[in-house]
Amino acid sequence: MNKCTITVVTSATLLFLGFGSVTYAQRDYKPLLDSFYLSFKDIAAPKNDSSIFSSCKIKPGLGELKVGWFPGNLTTLNWRIPLEQSGQVQKDIEEFIRTKYADTKRYKTASDGTEEEGEIMTSVYDITRPGEKPKLLLQTIYYHSEEEPEQSSFTIMFYGK
Repeated sequence: MNKCTITVVTSATLLFLGFGSVTYAQRDYKPLLDSFYLSFKDIAAPKNDSSIFSSCKIKPGLGELKVGWFPGNLTTLNWRIPLEQSGQVQKDIEEFIRTKYADTKRYKTASDGTEEEGEIMTSVYDITRPGEKPKLLLQTIYYHSEEEPEQSSFTIMFYGK
């Protein structure tokens, strides 16, 4: 497999390079989040029949990135980052949500929990389907554990079809 480090990347470049393994090492994760938003199925490595998760062709430089394949054609992109390394990603995803999902007639963002409780979950829904349940598009989970600090993490999940 090819392996390279990318410092500035556009979504088109990521999809073009998606045939090899790509390590994404930079401080601004907004272009990487944009590529996830466009089509994360294109960055998944071949599916392993014995697991619902497969690795990704893109390596984010920190944390672990996997694609989940679930019944009913539900696919998720799961990026789990150790909490102490997630500061910039947390800022970037907050800005990403404010920018991509700003239309309050189309999207609803809801958060639950507090830092003091050790867990904050933020979810973004598509609310444009009249008569149907809102569709979950994106979720972030901030998790902090005093008892097991190595389990503390920040996770971003994009939901697809």
